[in-house]
Amino acid sequence: MFVKKILFAVIGLFVVVLAAALFGPGLINWNNHKAEGAAWIKSLTGRDVSIDGDIEITILPTPALIVKNVGLANIEGAANPEMVRLKSLEVRIALEPLLSGQIQVETIRLIEPIIEIEVLADGRNNLNFIAAADVAGKPAAGAKNEPTDEGVAAPTERGGFKPAIQLDNFSIENGTLIYRDGKSGAVERLERITARIAAASLSGPFESSGGVTARGIAFNYDISVGEVAPGRAVPVSLAINDKPGGSKAQLSGNLLRVADEFKFKGSLKGEGNDLAGLINTAAGAGPLPGFLSQKFGFEGAVVASTEGLDIANIILSLGNVNAAGALSVTLGKAVNAALKIAVKQVNMNEWLSMPAAKAAPSPATPKAGSEVMPSSAANAVKGKDVKTTDKAGFSLPTAINGTVNLSVDSIVYQSGIIHEANADIELANGEIAINRLSAKFPGGADAAVFGFISASEGRPKFDGEIETTISDFRKLLSWLGTDQINIPGDRLRKLAVSGKISATPAQIQVSGLDVQFDSSRLTGGVTVAVRSPLAFGAGLVLDRINLDAYLPSKSAPTPDTAKPETGPVKKDGAPSLAGNHEPAPATANPLAILDVLKTFDANLMAHVKAMVYKGNNIKDIVLDGTLSGGNLELRRASVADLADASAMISGKLSGIGGIPEMKDLNIEAHAADISSLFKLADAVPPANAGKLGEVYLKGLFNGSFLKPSMNVNIKAAGAEITADGALSFLPLIGGFDGAIKAVHGNLPRLLGVFGIDYSPVEKFGGTDIAARIKADAKTVSLQGIKGNIGPLQMTGAAEAMFGDHRPRINVDLQTGEIVVDKLLPAKRSASLYRRFPGPCADPAIIPASWRPSPDNAMFHRAAATDAGRWPNDPIDFSALNGFDADIKLKAQAVTYQMYRVEKADLAATVNNGILNANRLTGYLFGGELDANAIVNATAAPRIETALNIKNMDVGKASQAVSGKAMAGGVMNLSMNLTTAGRSVANMVSALGGSGALALKQLDVREEATGTALASALNLIVGLNTLGGLPGGGGKGKGLADITGSFKIDKGVARTNDIKLVSSIGDGGAQGTVDLPNWQIDIGGEVSLSQNALTALITKKTNAPTVLPFQVRGSLDAPSVKLDTSKMPEGGIALPGGLGKSIEKKLEKKGLGGLLNKLVPGVAPEQQQQPSQQPQAQPQQQPQVQQQPQQQQPQKPKDFLKDILKGIAR
Repeated sequence: MFVKKILFAVIGLFVVVLAAALFGPGLINWNNHKAEGAAWIKSLTGRDVSIDGDIEITILPTPALIVKNVGLANIEGAANPEMVRLKSLEVRIALEPLLSGQIQVETIRLIEPIIEIEVLADGRNNLNFIAAADVAGKPAAGAKNEPTDEGVAAPTERGGFKPAIQLDNFSIENGTLIYRDGKSGAVERLERITARIAAASLSGPFESSGGVTARGIAFNYDISVGEVAPGRAVPVSLAINDKPGGSKAQLSGNLLRVADEFKFKGSLKGEGNDLAGLINTAAGAGPLPGFLSQKFGFEGAVVASTEGLDIANIILSLGNVNAAGALSVTLGKAVNAALKIAVKQVNMNEWLSMPAAKAAPSPATPKAGSEVMPSSAANAVKGKDVKTTDKAGFSLPTAINGTVNLSVDSIVYQSGIIHEANADIELANGEIAINRLSAKFPGGADAAVFGFISASEGRPKFDGEIETTISDFRKLLSWLGTDQINIPGDRLRKLAVSGKISATPAQIQVSGLDVQFDSSRLTGGVTVAVRSPLAFGAGLVLDRINLDAYLPSKSAPTPDTAKPETGPVKKDGAPSLAGNHEPAPATANPLAILDVLKTFDANLMAHVKAMVYKGNNIKDIVLDGTLSGGNLELRRASVADLADASAMISGKLSGIGGIPEMKDLNIEAHAADISSLFKLADAVPPANAGKLGEVYLKGLFNGSFLKPSMNVNIKAAGAEITADGALSFLPLIGGFDGAIKAVHGNLPRLLGVFGIDYSPVEKFGGTDIAARIKADAKTVSLQGIKGNIGPLQMTGAAEAMFGDHRPRINVDLQTGEIVVDKLLPAKRSASLYRRFPGPCADPAIIPASWRPSPDNAMFHRAAATDAGRWPNDPIDFSALNGFDADIKLKAQAVTYQMYRVEKADLAATVNNGILNANRLTGYLFGGELDANAIVNATAAPRIETALNIKNMDVGKASQAVSGKAMAGGVMNLSMNLTTAGRSVANMVSALGGSGALALKQLDVREEATGTALASALNLIVGLNTLGGLPGGGGKGKGLADITGSFKIDKGVARTNDIKLVSSIGDGGAQGTVDLPNWQIDIGGEVSLSQNALTALITKKTNAPTVLPFQVRGSLDAPSVKLDTSKMPEGGIALPGGLGKSIEKKLEKKGLGGLLNKLVPGVAPEQQQQPSQQPQAQPQQQPQVQQQPQQQQPQKPKDFLKDILKGIAR
């Protein structure tokens, strides 16, 4: 009706103008009559008309009307004030038919027309034209009849003549048609419209052809409409084709009018070579799946009317896939639509193997001379589309209801088939109901989704449920190509998943999640926030899981999986010794693993109630924390029972992604037996780890990850260790700096934990040590050491340095009194052990830990060697090559049994395998002790030692040793010894050095026992006694000196100056002691003093007073020989009075036995008393009275020989 009104108005205006032109063409300026023409058109349309250009009228040879720059106003409220804008309108009418009353329009040309069709938000549209007469309630001036749907009735004259109108050519050049929907905000444009329209009359038939561009698709069309006559079917045919893509569609059929209703029945058919290309051209989409690039087609039987649309027998094809279906649309107060499509089979393997479709090319800049939108068109829409753009928010229409039913019988994918894929979706009342979205997959899997899609706060929202059951999950994974999981074949078989889903574009929430697999069940919920960064929250509970059942079995790698040898290989196949010289990769940042935590936010609460791992039952694993913006709040990470251990961590971490900061990070752990944890980790536990008992750990950390402050408390094996300070992981200043304290109530018990059997003779007590510690990868320094180890109090400092060459240890300690007896084991105490049995054996202190066990033959040989034999077992001092040291130790006193060294001061160093004890000083029995030693741990170890004792009080020494002050006097001793060798035998054979011994002013008061000086002291006792017989001098009054020196070379000691000075006589000796061969060869002489005894001996016999002697043989059993050739053969006869006097002296307690030892036969023998209970009497013999035996005089040589034996002892 709109076109007919416009056409009638234009032609009518032209006829009127033409009639006027015939009578006065030279008298009229048509530009002056624009207003009249605009008013007349408004009277017909009800719209204002603007004629901004010139009006040209020609009569000959063909009447023509040309009007430029014409506009037709739009309705009020429209997006654009003009509905139509024409650059130029040209109308040409044949003159001859016009003279006979017929209107034959030869040409109507619309140049660059822009037409806007708009439906406003309130439902009005701009196609509703209201004539001016309708507005005023009366006919417009000059109007006799109104246009009708059947046509336009011209003004009648005299007979009711109605002229016929014939349209030969109606053309549109570069037109634009814009459609706007104010309700939805949609805007559609048809551009570059070029059309030719021909009509035999206003009732048809009509023909039109041309081209148009819609959504970037340029296509051509051909349309033909038969003559419209009441009661007759009007044939209609429409064909369109896509110029670049070759797609085409055809609609053909008949248009019927029944009871003022039009109805179309016909067929629709279309096809194309590239569906993806058509979509890309129309929608400008990106790369599309390759299967959309195939040929496509569609056809169906169409029945359309004002009440609706039905397309039956739909056949769709894409490549070799065909589908059948039907579409039904019913129009009314609400639009109801139903679409059903059924597909037999789709081979996804073929579809997915096709290369991706190419994306649509970017719009190119138009070339010069090409068709572009005219400036008038640009002006018409400039700035207006903003009002009608798509509004923010999502909504579903409430006036449209529909259903979609899609079914696919089978989908071939990989090596399996998906069966019964169905989608049953319904739109009603502004809500989409997914009645069922389901399919059956390989592995006995069945998945279904139910739910609703609605609009919530301008966004789509899905609320529904998911249900999945899988009979063989491993088979499903194999079908998906992801079965390369190394777990036993009987695991991950059955799986069932169910839950409720609520999803929007911003958030996906799964509640009531229930996942059942094998014998485990996972329940809870998950929420995912779709934003940047991604965020999720989860509350999950796993009832139980047996990880052992999922771990791969331990077996040797197969040949194809074994790792090849790395590094260069020689031509013969042997590995090259050159090694791989590729540069080592740079050290990875250990904190880089935390970078992933800054890519998302999370709020997680997870609980595993029971887990089995490596046969261990693990209970109650809990993780509760929040991660937001790179900050982690760990409320709880704990395990209640892990191999009889438990642990919990809580606290905060900030700055994840950089250098994290810890705040109140608490760690608590407890283990009943830490060896179980090592076994759980497939690690070898430390020796005696099981003896530690329960272990407790509690720590608090704050500050930077690279330099945190820490307070750690560890309790194990009855000990408690506390460390409080700063821990640094910085490359240059890393380590720990703080205070450390160790406390234990029973040190022997603690040592027993580490395999050290130590049971002291007395109650040892506990240990309490505190120090300031500074430690890093190269140094451990303890300053301000203070405390006690058992009864031993100590202070000082210690340091251990671990350099590239060897560790170095520095110790500087001050202690109280060290009572060795309290430190010794009760059952195996240290003892004075004679290394070399025999009369010349020297006593030595052998610690209990050195004493050989019964089954250790080597240590037996080293500790107790048979006389004359030296062990050849190698001595290993190589431990001295493993470290350097500087040791300083000061003790108030060191006490062992009866020996006490006061103010002991030790200084020793170890450098390059050399132990140098350069200072050992103190006071031993009042004498000054000064010693040093050097041990060189080379291939042939070398030992050097020096010992000096000055002014040692013999009385204090004897008092300490025997409990009695048996003698007075002082002792001086000095020795310098050197040796080298790989065994004891080598060292004895290489022993060298010198020494001297001096016993001064010996005043022996009584017989000596229990001391190494007993033989010398007892000799002095005997001499003093014999020297005092004539004058009756008492014991202890004589003073004696014993001095001597010696030199040792290759294990042989030589002495030339042994001297004895006493009141009974003076003596001297010289000789050698061969230690390697265990032999002695010493000779000398004794000069008797002129006293009563010697005078008595020599008076009668005229014997000499100087007698030579020789001691030879084994050190422990030497033979003693005297030169007695000048001695009388008879014994020594003492005068009666003197003999009685000596006998009285000898009867005194102790002296008889002593003298008999020195001079056997001098003292009278005691008479034996008969036994009170004699044995059985032998046969009685005649009794003969025995005369008393006279005392036989002792030979002088025997007398002196016994004296020398006493000296030797």
